[in-house]
Amino acid sequence: MSDPVAKPAKYFAFLSYSRADEKAAARLSRYLETFRVPVRLGGPEQRLPKRMAPIFRDRDEFSASSDLGAAITDALASSRSLLVLCSPAAAQSVWVNEEIRTFRRLGSSGKILAVLLEGEPRESFPPALTEGGVEPLATDFRPSSRDAADGRLRLVAGLLGIDFDALKRRERLRVRRLRLQLAAISLVVSVTVALGIAFGLTNARDADRQRHLALALTFASHIREFAAPVSRESTITVGSDGLVWFTEADTPRIAQIASDGAISETRIPGADGFGGLAPGTNGTVWVGDGLNKSIDRISSDGSIAKFSTGEYLPGPLAIGPDGVIWFAEESRNKIGRMKLGQTAADFKITEFSIPTQSSYPKGMAIASDGTVWFTEAGGLGRIASGNLTELHLPMNHAASGITVGLDRAIWFTEDNGIGRLAADGEIHEMPTPTRDSGPSGIVVGPDGDLWFAESAANKLGRITPDGDILEIALPTPLSSPKDLVAVSNGTLWFTEPGSGKIGMMQVTPRKNVAIVFACSTSDCGASGMGLDLTRPEDLRVARVYENCLNKSDADSQADLSKRCGQEAGIGGITVVTSYKGPMVYIDTGKPGRPGTSGSP
Repeated sequence: MSDPVAKPAKYFAFLSYSRADEKAAARLSRYLETFRVPVRLGGPEQRLPKRMAPIFRDRDEFSASSDLGAAITDALASSRSLLVLCSPAAAQSVWVNEEIRTFRRLGSSGKILAVLLEGEPRESFPPALTEGGVEPLATDFRPSSRDAADGRLRLVAGLLGIDFDALKRRERLRVRRLRLQLAAISLVVSVTVALGIAFGLTNARDADRQRHLALALTFASHIREFAAPVSRESTITVGSDGLVWFTEADTPRIAQIASDGAISETRIPGADGFGGLAPGTNGTVWVGDGLNKSIDRISSDGSIAKFSTGEYLPGPLAIGPDGVIWFAEESRNKIGRMKLGQTAADFKITEFSIPTQSSYPKGMAIASDGTVWFTEAGGLGRIASGNLTELHLPMNHAASGITVGLDRAIWFTEDNGIGRLAADGEIHEMPTPTRDSGPSGIVVGPDGDLWFAESAANKLGRITPDGDILEIALPTPLSSPKDLVAVSNGTLWFTEPGSGKIGMMQVTPRKNVAIVFACSTSDCGASGMGLDLTRPEDLRVARVYENCLNKSDADSQADLSKRCGQEAGIGGITVVTSYKGPMVYIDTGKPGRPGTSGSP
């Protein structure tokens, strides 16, 4: 058999098609011209070209005339083969039929190959293709055909005059090699990227460590320590007048410390250590006196009012927005509730038993909706609508300190870490960088982040809402910080029972953070509810409250606070302070009409 491919020609093939099949013609032409011919399959007497190019594909529109023109005739005469795309439209095309007849009339030795795109052969083959009883070599490209997947390879084998099975085996081998090459390249790229990421992460971790170290040193440089009268300070709080109070362990005294470190003490007769400390209004503080079984109110002038709890042993205290005093009874495994009446002698105490035995309730906090939260061994507890429920922690850690963050989540300290209970009930526990650091008290700081004490590590810790923890070492060794409180002037105060000192650290306040003390009576304490003035709902509350204060003519401070708080939708407010936000409120808990400075 003569080799049609060996004849010199300008075009490898002439592609004849109907305008309706132009897209299929373009795809086939591109495939054939870019196909790498396996020259080794040609045999010893058949020399194959490396490429099947060029392919002549007429792109001009012609009339239905049977006159092809000199250019088309010359292209047909210079083509090794004729490829005819067969379809119902091609069968009706005068142009396609004339190209077939002309190719045969020129006496070319090249092949005529048919590609069936759609329809049946009898309706898709141009009549000129079968004239004279000639059966064309047809390759089936129809999607429904069993040979559709191999259609293009069959066409290549026909054009080159080589064995299809050999070509198919070679193509499979080529694809396999290509996949192996791509896999190898992918592996190299993956390893390179992984090494780059690892290097980048290492650099990022190093950068984070350096940033943390620099920030911790900056905070440490702003720490001041003041010697306390005794070596075992316990709890600490800030009154509505901005003065800091702390209890002295194993003594009958509580103390007040000024910003310059000056300390004044108040002696409570018969007392011997205290269980809890909480701020009241008008500069008062409340303290739990376990030995005398009473809860005492100390006024700014030093006068003391005792409220006997009978058999109840008050521990940590918290005062709700409704004026109710809540206290933990560690030894009795209960939570107590003391509601004040119109006079000092008129009050009522009720108890809530904790289902888990030996739970040892400790820290307490009250959310803005009045829900009481407390920590216990192995979990948290809550009291809402008169019902006490418990929430056990996933790792069964013992929790101690607790507070409500600006994100409305419940934050607490636990064995070797910090926990966060989101509003949807999800608990996230985060270990501290220093192992066995002994986290204890926790508060919202002037910067809006959470600050906590690490007694065993002799450090303070700060955790941001996204879980980034920073540790600051204290200047005095073995200070064992235990409790801490944030003050509206941007300072953080903390007890150091190990060294007998009170510590104070300046923290740069974050704008738009306000601490609101909500209360519905003139004789209740501060709950420390936070307002984030970047939150639209919190900003609305603050604006409503301030506008109410400015326009009201009420004479009674208590009535005014209650009215404005109700109008703002959060109960009466007696004290509002701000950390350099767009609004600055003065202490409205003092006698006389409250005033404001600044505006939204």
